[in-house]
Amino acid sequence: MEVTTLRAEARAESGSKQLRHLRAAGKVPAVVYGRGKDPVNLAVDAHVFGLELRERHKVFQLQTQSGTEAVLLKEVQYDHLGDTPMHLDFMRIDLNVPLRLRVELTFIGVPAGLAKGGTLVKDVSNLALKVLPAALPHHIEVKVAALNLGDEILAKDVELPTGVSLDCEPTLRVCHIPGAE
Repeated sequence: MEVTTLRAEARAESGSKQLRHLRAAGKVPAVVYGRGKDPVNLAVDAHVFGLELRERHKVFQLQTQSGTEAVLLKEVQYDHLGDTPMHLDFMRIDLNVPLRLRVELTFIGVPAGLAKGGTLVKDVSNLALKVLPAALPHHIEVKVAALNLGDEILAKDVELPTGVSLDCEPTLRVCHIPGAE
């Protein structure tokens, strides 16, 4: 995942009326915290952030009047319809220090065991990984086409991209097809 630059401006407003005006002006309120520094309230252009979100970017160089710092998008709070970002949480990070976080799994293929009456059971939907921020993958692909009745895929069997390592038990079961009963 590439590290992109995102411009932000400091904001002093924090009341609901002021935040409504901010959103009406095409901005999304945000906060940056972590690494022993005080939290800072910011505003990010809603259109630009929407484009970055569509590209699934999570690591940014946040550019403000006081300088540039590396951040990880921790949370996006949406409106009641779930399609308009209402608030953003960014955590300060060091681009040279590995992050410990969970990455979503995408299951690829149709298991051979389904033709024999089996069912694919997805035991987990994400994996705990250690990865440098610039190498953070959007998702991890798990190839399930070779699974037959009674087969399973463990965390240690999942192919990880370069620079990514497991931060969970290698024997954690990711998915399986129960055997004939």
